[in-house]
Amino acid sequence: MTTWIKIEDFQCPGKDCKEKKLGKTWVCSKDSTPIYLSQTGYLRCDKVENYNTCNDATKYSHYDKLCNWGWDCGSSDHSCSKSMKTNKDSFILSMSLAMQMVKGKGKAKWLAALIMELGNQFGDEDSDDDLK
Repeated sequence: MTTWIKIEDFQCPGKDCKEKKLGKTWVCSKDSTPIYLSQTGYLRCDKVENYNTCNDATKYSHYDKLCNWGWDCGSSDHSCSKSMKTNKDSFILSMSLAMQMVKGKGKAKWLAALIMELGNQFGDEDSDDDLK
């Protein structure tokens, strides 16, 4: 089952953002609704486009893989490209500073699933050879 968590108190994960501003509640730039993150590595806004489906990909107005999502904290670092992509390291750093977003039972499993999916989306350059 997919669990969606509102992105709050989360520093900017833009890979070239030096200021890394903390966003109290991140909102979709197109419809100004809160943004949610799932353990499956997908983000979505809160605007429902199609009420007649259970499929998240067709239900919400804006829905995509984390690796495709753009971020803008308002910093001057974003002046050339308002919406900046993230990378695995920047996102994991932001997530580690915002662990309080994930509340309740299953916190460790949710985070572990997300981290595994980040490896899939961004290409896991980390070798497991040193673990053998």
